Amino acid sequence: MAIRTPDSPRLPQPGWRLIGFASIGLGAGLFTADAPFVLLGAAFLPALISVIVIAVHASTAPSVVERGKQPGEDRPRAR
Repeated sequence: MAIRTPDSPRLPQPGWRLIGFASIGLGAGLFTADAPFVLLGAAFLPALISVIVIAVHASTAPSVVERGKQPGEDRPRAR
């Protein structure tokens, strides 16, 4: 007997958050090293993209998670 689990949401937030924080850290390091403005913009661009992706995915995700089938609901009850 297989147990069905609800499908996981399509929010890849851990990966996007990691990219965002890494690029913010890189940009902050370049800023303190007095890097050219073009490098700072290139370093912060992935953070901006990840914030936009997270916001779009969060706004399009369903707000209420539907209850999945409980084990045994898919077969008739024997009496």
